[in-house]
Amino acid sequence: MAKVTGPLMSMGARGQLGKTLVFGVWKGLKTIRSYVVPGNPNTAGQSTQRGYMSDAVALYHNANMTGADKLAFDLFAKGLGSAMSGFNAFCRAYVNTVVAALTFLLLWGGDDVSSTGGQVELEINTTTGKDVSVKYGTSAGSLINSVAMVEDGATGKYEKTIEDLTEGSKFYCQFYITTEANLGSISGTYEFVVAST
Repeated sequence: MAKVTGPLMSMGARGQLGKTLVFGVWKGLKTIRSYVVPGNPNTAGQSTQRGYMSDAVALYHNANMTGADKLAFDLFAKGLGSAMSGFNAFCRAYVNTVVAALTFLLLWGGDDVSSTGGQVELEINTTTGKDVSVKYGTSAGSLINSVAMVEDGATGKYEKTIEDLTEGSKFYCQFYITTEANLGSISGTYEFVVAST
């Protein structure tokens, strides 16, 4: 794809020209490429992959996923170092999990946090009876600490208190399931400020 500045003696162009060239905008850049007849072979593999994507989109739009959960996936996507939205990062995690013949479980509500005096009380929701852990650190791209969470009864709510944190510092965490059948199930990356006493 070539980047252009004044296609067709204009300041912008979109669409195809005589089934030879296609003008468009990609990530804010004006581009031009050769026209290619789109192929859509309806193979079994493609149908399966499309089904995975449909399931991922439906799960992302699940009523349990709040705006804060989606913002956490946006922050997670930024940490991946690619031009990807949180929605794309969620779908990628889902598809990678189910392609590996595992079950992806939704984790939500990680923004429900209380913080006092250099400690943070974390909560996350998912299916009951799972092994859930949290990675955390002082940078979204460096979650070097990890600890198992504890389920609050058989409610699907998992809790953990992280202590001895620097008051007033930023705190980042990401939840994930370690139960073997659900490996790959992750949340986005949540950001908090550790409260002072």
